[in-house]
Amino acid sequence: MTLEFILGFVLLLGVLVLAYQYGARYILDYVVGRNGIYLRVFRFIPLKLVGADAIVECRTMGARDLLVPRTPSSLFAWRLGNRFAATYVVVRTRHWYMRIIVLTPSDPDRFCEQVNRLPGLGPFS
Repeated sequence: MTLEFILGFVLLLGVLVLAYQYGARYILDYVVGRNGIYLRVFRFIPLKLVGADAIVECRTMGARDLLVPRTPSSLFAWRLGNRFAATYVVVRTRHWYMRIIVLTPSDPDRFCEQVNRLPGLGPFS
């Protein structure tokens, strides 16, 4: 391989990472509604991700904690993150096919507060 090829590949990889980091948030966003958590595609199209009655827990978690899975079910978590973030939101549900969902909202603490205030959910530790 030539040096130009390697440098070009590294440059292309860097451009793709930056495009994902700053562009994906305009394609996919997360909103807490009265009935649960919604995905907002292109900031206009709401798609229901999980209903409030199916949410067991919502909490923030650091990136380091996600690297070491604590339970076998966390290996199969739905990772719907569209940002490289220091803090992630982990939502546990009652669904067998979507037990753990990992999200990256712009303000993780506020997002968890909104989820934990949904009707039918109590305070979580």
